[in-house]
This record gives sequence, structure tokens and C-alpha cells, in this order.
Amino acid sequence: GSDWKAPLSLSGSGDLNIGRSAKADLWAFSKSDVQPSLSLGLVDVTADMVIRKTIEIVNLSGDARTIHVRASFRNPTSDNGTLDITTPTPSLQLGASGQSSKTIEIEFSVTADLVPSNQMTSAGNEGRDAANLDANEFDGWILIGENEESEISIPFYGILRKASSVVVDMTTFRSPGVFPANAHIGLQNNGAGSAQVE
Repeated sequence: GSDWKAPLSLSGSGDLNIGRSAKADLWAFSKSDVQPSLSLGLVDVTADMVIRKTIEIVNLSGDARTIHVRASFRNPTSDNGTLDITTPTPSLQLGASGQSSKTIEIEFSVTADLVPSNQMTSAGNEGRDAANLDANEFDGWILIGENEESEISIPFYGILRKASSVVVDMTTFRSPGVFPANAHIGLQNNGAGSAQVE
């Protein structure tokens, strides 16, 4: 048997326990779109970059609480420095008002040299093989709670692939009929990925 877990973009983030959800005393969601997930989208990585996402955390209980925030990758091998996840505020205090809320910013730092080249394809059997998507998907959960037993989770996922950034050193060309017609064009790739130029 295998304990390999499919990419979250295919499998979803897990089962939803309706009973526990109805009794929840802690909510957390993406501030920008009010969704219980953080999507980094398809990221063409040409250089090191930082993606920032803001989570709002709401305390529905009548008690003041100290909430801790941490990240966990679905695939432990993804925790290799390609995508570093940091929380400038690893813990925060929530008041006892019954609907006390605070926001926390999550930073996703991408190291371009470590990002894999594009392994994805839509052709034939390879297009249906989840392993080809898994090579470029970095995903897991932001875990929020007073302790591990009471944690709630927000899934995060992003498709990261190296990308080129080609610049041309000539922007003007001779008019048709003006000789000589030959032109030497310099190309420079400033990106992290290989470029194919036709």
C-alpha cells in the first residue's frame, strides 16, 4: 500500500464534519475573498518572490483565547525550501466579546532556483496522471488553534513552475527593401526557467 496523498486541487481538503462545524467556536477564512482556503494560483516563477495572504480569525466563544498558527505540507518532501511559509505573528490574543476577530498575514516565500520545471501536460494518459500535477503543486494546511487537539485548518495550494523572461536588445528594424537586410538580434533570458524561442 501507499500513503501518498493526491494533490489538494484534485482531492479537496478533506471531509467536512457538519456537527462540529455547527458547534464551532473559532472561524478562519481568507480576508480577500471570504473563502476557507488560500489559493496561490498558477505561479510562473522567474525570480525569487513573496506572496502574502491575510487570514481573519474570529473567536465565537465567550472566553479570551491565545491562538497559535502553524503550517503543514501535504507532502513532507515539499518542505525543502522551495516554498517557505512564515507567520510574522505566530500567536495572537482574541478577546472574550463573543465575536472578537483579528487578522494575520501569511507569507509564502518562493526560491526560484528550487522551483521545478513544468511537468504538467494535458495530453493522453500523462494528462490524467496525478503525479505530473503533484510535481508542481505545493499544498497543505494552515493550522489554527489553542493546541493541536483543537486546531482548525485552512488549505493552501499553489502550482509553481519555473518560467523564462526573455528580453530583446533590438527594438527597431530596417524598413523593407533597405539593404543589407540581415540583422543580429540579441536575446537574454533573465528568468529562472529555460526559454524556447522561434
